[in-house]
Amino acid sequence: MLRLNIYWERAESGILNSDRYNAYNWLDVAQRQLCWAHLKREFTKISERSGVSRQLGRDLLAQQKKLFRAWGRVRDGTLSRSEFQSLVSPIQARVRHLLGACERRIRLARRRRLLWLRLFAPAGNC
Repeated sequence: MLRLNIYWERAESGILNSDRYNAYNWLDVAQRQLCWAHLKREFTKISERSGVSRQLGRDLLAQQKKLFRAWGRVRDGTLSRSEFQSLVSPIQARVRHLLGACERRIRLARRRRLLWLRLFAPAGNC
C-alpha cells in the first residue's frame, strides 16, 4: 500500500488506471478508472461460459472492440476527442444495459461507474 500511496502522490493526471484488486477500493471513484485490457480478458472468460453468459460475454466483447477501434482513431489523428466522446455514448449505454441485465452474474456490474472516467478526462490525461 505504501508504494501505491507514493505513486499516487506523484501521479500527474489524478486518475489511476487499475484492475479490480480490492487494495484500490480506498480511492475515490472520481480518481480511479478500470483497465479495459483487464476487462477484455474478463469479457473473454464470460464468453467462454455456456448459456446466457456466453452471449453476454460476446456482446460485451463487441462493445469493447468498438471502443478500442474508436480510441485507435483518436491516437492516429483520424478522430477528434469530441467525436470520440460522441461515438462512445452509445457504447457506454449498451455496456450499462448489458451489465444491468447481469448484475447477479458478474461482480463487475457493481463497479460499472469505474469504466468511463478517463474517456471524458482532458486529452492530456490519456
